[in-house]
Amino acid sequence: TSANDNDTAVSANGTLSFYQNLSSTGTAITHTPGSPFFEITEPGIYEVYYQTNVSVPSALSYPVTAETMIVFDGDTLPHTQDSATVSSNADTEPLSGFGVFYAASANTPRQTAASSRSTTSPRACGAL
Repeated sequence: TSANDNDTAVSANGTLSFYQNLSSTGTAITHTPGSPFFEITEPGIYEVYYQTNVSVPSALSYPVTAETMIVFDGDTLPHTQDSATVSSNADTEPLSGFGVFYAASANTPRQTAASSRSTTSPRACGAL
C-alpha cells in the first residue's frame, strides 16, 4: 500500500507520485517512495485500487473535467478510469478505480491524471 497525504500538483497527462509506502508483503510489487511507478517483478494476476480527491485551483474557465486512470504496458486498465467535473476553484471531487489484470512479464503500471491541472491526495494499493 502506498499513499500521498500531501496535496500534489499534477499537469495534464502527468503521473501521480506516491510519497509513502505504508505496507508491503512479498517482492512481486515494488515501489520507491516519491515515484509514480510501481514495478511488477513477477508474472501473475494483480489487482489495483486507488482513491483520490481532485481540485483545480486555477483554470481559464470552469467547469473543468478531471480524470485519472491506471496505465499498464501502454494501455489504460479496464475499470480504473474515473472522471469528475470540477465546477470552481473551491470544488473538490473524489475519483477512484479498481482493476484486475494479468502481467505476463515484469512491467511498470502507473497512475496518470488527465486534467488541465489538479491537486490530488492519491492512495493506491495492489496485491497478488
